[in-house]
Amino acid sequence: MKTKKVAHLKKDPIHKPNVKIRANPPFLPEIGGDKSPLISMCGHRGSGKSMTTTNLLQLYNDYPQPDGLGLWDRCFVISPTYEENLHYWKFLPIDEEGGDVFIDPTISAVNNIVARIDEDMEEYKEWKENVETAEKAMKKFLDKGVYKLTEDELILLYSINFKPEELEWKYSPRKTPPCFLLIIDDCSHSKIYSNSGTNKFSNLTLRNRHKNCTIAMLNQSYKTGVPKFLRQGNLSILCLWKVFDKKLIDDIYNEVSNDLTIEEWKKMFKYATDSEDGHSHLTIMFDLPKNEGKYRKNLDEIIIVDQLNTLQID
Repeated sequence: MKTKKVAHLKKDPIHKPNVKIRANPPFLPEIGGDKSPLISMCGHRGSGKSMTTTNLLQLYNDYPQPDGLGLWDRCFVISPTYEENLHYWKFLPIDEEGGDVFIDPTISAVNNIVARIDEDMEEYKEWKENVETAEKAMKKFLDKGVYKLTEDELILLYSINFKPEELEWKYSPRKTPPCFLLIIDDCSHSKIYSNSGTNKFSNLTLRNRHKNCTIAMLNQSYKTGVPKFLRQGNLSILCLWKVFDKKLIDDIYNEVSNDLTIEEWKKMFKYATDSEDGHSHLTIMFDLPKNEGKYRKNLDEIIIVDQLNTLQID
């Protein structure tokens, strides 16, 4: 077949600048700097959702950061069972006294969290601008002398003892934008997942990477626990426990596994969720290639899709 190329219509791809602001464990979706995972855990009561979420978040939280600080600067929880499950979240920087825990899963709780995230992001932006102003004033002082400084520049330099590096903000000594974590537990059928015009949850989830906010949702039901707009193409990590409803298994396949055949999906789902204790689950990490970590039994056993036909599963 003969074709003809139009030379002037070809352009080089535009790459985003490297804005990575956190170190991440290998084989897990990145956090910080234009990437923040949306995580959904779906399983019946007692299946091990909370323990799996704890293990996953600890893998992130314990990974060494270049500045020696923790991964998340601020963590929020919305959960009516927070007190009962407190032992799971003790390793996280959750400020209970500061009001970052919400027992009632209301629209007000979500909107309050969004406002606090926006406030911290704005505070970082102002701090960054102040540092840049101070550094320029300091350079001007060193190059041209004190008499070339404006009154505002002189006042600023005196206030920081002529040391721009000593300007502090809420999360000092960290110099990168803040990262947040929101855990939503036992909130199925609550108003936070509603489509109300006053509810900022959908906007937060769709723009969470711009707000550096990782969101982990723990629910007992896949369809009624996870909003449809999130299930179809927006999740980063999905963990599914054993399901006995065959139609639901087919429905999940239609929403999340366009790179598998239905036979591969059924074999994989059964293999990953079958266990004597009932705690095994299928993990899907949507940002990874299908044979390189996308599909797993639990968090640590990568399933090679091309080898599924060797599994003898009834």
